[in-house]
Amino acid sequence: MILKHGLLPIGNVAVKILSINPTMLTILNKIKISIVLLLSFNLYTFSTASANTVFSATQNCVATPSIHKLDNPGAVKLEVGDHYPILQGNKPTHPEWYLLRIETANPPIRWVRNDCGNVSSSDIEINTDNNKTCNIANQADSYVFAVSWQPAFCESKPEKPECATTDASAYQASQFSLHGLWPNKESCGIDYGYCGDVKAKPANFCDYPQVNMSSIIRNQLSQVMPSVSSSSCLERHEWHKHGTCQSDLPDQYFEKASNLVHQFNESGISDFMKSHINRKISLDDFRTVLDSSLGSGASTHVKLGCKNGLLVDIYVSLPAEIKPDAKLKDLIFRAPPMPTDKSCQSGFRIDAIGQLFRPGACSKNNIFGRIIFLISIRILYFNTIVSREATKSFYVYYTIFFEKELNPFTHTICNTPASRYNRCKIRPYFT
Repeated sequence: MILKHGLLPIGNVAVKILSINPTMLTILNKIKISIVLLLSFNLYTFSTASANTVFSATQNCVATPSIHKLDNPGAVKLEVGDHYPILQGNKPTHPEWYLLRIETANPPIRWVRNDCGNVSSSDIEINTDNNKTCNIANQADSYVFAVSWQPAFCESKPEKPECATTDASAYQASQFSLHGLWPNKESCGIDYGYCGDVKAKPANFCDYPQVNMSSIIRNQLSQVMPSVSSSSCLERHEWHKHGTCQSDLPDQYFEKASNLVHQFNESGISDFMKSHINRKISLDDFRTVLDSSLGSGASTHVKLGCKNGLLVDIYVSLPAEIKPDAKLKDLIFRAPPMPTDKSCQSGFRIDAIGQLFRPGACSKNNIFGRIIFLISIRILYFNTIVSREATKSFYVYYTIFFEKELNPFTHTICNTPASRYNRCKIRPYFT
């Protein structure tokens, strides 16, 4: 119901209004209907199955209502030998999960991993043709060598244990870190992987089986892959998803990847990054750096990945054969070119370790940001949607770097030095 001075309910949102005329009422009702219709559609792309497609269980796997939460109300498991109707897969091709109807469960609609059984119909593609199979080892036609700028990675993943490091002298503060060395099969796109005993990604990386590596190689890897020393288990994911699709043992595979990281950093690219921290770089300028460091034309074999205006990842195309003593500069020109990535088209900033970067956020050098923030707070303060008492008691999460900073939100000082995120209970700027 619409009131002249009340709340307009739209879905789960109540919008404060002061007055409304019949024309506006019609428009708002149309908006409400459109929102309801939009929310009624499933925005994800799934493969659908016909009524006669069934899943024959070969393992007593857990059946979950949510792939993301992985919860299991009722402790429901598949019964080996039973057949369950398939409603859909989580991908149009090569599904990792299937949505089943399990009549004895509550709720009855449950997801199970693809390795928990067999599909008895051809309606959902299960690749048996070796030319199309995406989980058989030694079929790669190229590699992708991926490195990450750890400070920028940690802006979006601050909860990762390796992101607790804020030491400017740490390796990952000024060098690219190893993300992975991925065998690639063009016909599979991004789905070539899991060629060993593990056939699907678990809820957490540390749920993978441990990787059998010598202490020497593990120590080498812990320098270039910070998650190894912080025990967040990225190396397990990289081995079970990617490493099992090539012929090297873990020691050989990770030693080869570590050597490539060192060659990449020593080419001059890491020196450029160090000298341009906290500066914005144009895409053309960085391509020039790549060409001068790795060889003329190398930038056409490299794809950049940016997020929130920061350079996070670099992906380098490499050939199918990589010998242990191979030179990165030679390998690049024997590989197919990389497609361009539009995420870095407008340039990017090079992030510093331990610093929370928020585009447009207030900082001690961002006067414009302070002004916008204070104006926004004052508008909020005097708006009757939010009470003044509630506004006065708000909290601000403010990042502390290496020194005490004047909090531009309130003109108070957060003086607890240490953690990446300090929660400062503050005196309101306005009284």
